[in-house]
Amino acid sequence: MRERRFLPFLLTFLFLTFFACGGQEQEPTCVLGTAQGCEEGQVCEAVVGSKKVGCFAPIRITGRVFDLGDESLIQGATVVAIDADGAARSTVVVTDNKGNYSLPVFVPRDAEGNPQKELIRLRVDASGYQSFPTAPRVSLPIEVGTAKKFETAWEIQSLAREVALLVLKESANRAVIFGNVNASSIQNEAGGGVLIVAEQNNKAISTTLRDINGNFTLFNLPKGQLALKGFRSEGLQRRPQYQL
Repeated sequence: MRERRFLPFLLTFLFLTFFACGGQEQEPTCVLGTAQGCEEGQVCEAVVGSKKVGCFAPIRITGRVFDLGDESLIQGATVVAIDADGAARSTVVVTDNKGNYSLPVFVPRDAEGNPQKELIRLRVDASGYQSFPTAPRVSLPIEVGTAKKFETAWEIQSLAREVALLVLKESANRAVIFGNVNASSIQNEAGGGVLIVAEQNNKAISTTLRDINGNFTLFNLPKGQLALKGFRSEGLQRRPQYQL
């Protein structure tokens, strides 16, 4: 009798153990474009050719922003990476007191973590300076696939990392707007690709791109009533009013 009672108990135990172990074999998940769910020092990226995501060493661009006229270093400039479609491929970072920045770039990887070949460009803005690029100046393409692997990160080597800005005429007493474009409110994923335009008297006076988190900064705004508009390829327009 004891053996009959013991056998079902043993089978039940093995059944539960099997399924418990099977649950541990599921692939780990992480939050795309963040470090959430990854080990320290890694970021979550899409894996090329599949719907999977993985944790890999980050890819970053380091460089400087300086004054084209006197070559002085510019503190407080914002830097963002954009792709061929004008979508942001990074957060926005701010230069330090020596004009330096370190910009993480989010790019799909292969199964070994190597970055996919892709061209990006830099967009740089600062108080008192023209946005870069502004015609006739252009932002040179940077090939992400040429990034070199170091101990803790991939580093992109390119002369385009060094950005010189032109002083903006009549920039005194200009204001700055910091804001966020809510992804859910415009039926868009957390990626970038929204152009923010500040208009005054139906004329565009300042533009910027939101980053992958929806954040944006508009520099060099004159006093008065402004209309902010957001534009995507679908023709989205947002028109909040700001009195400066």
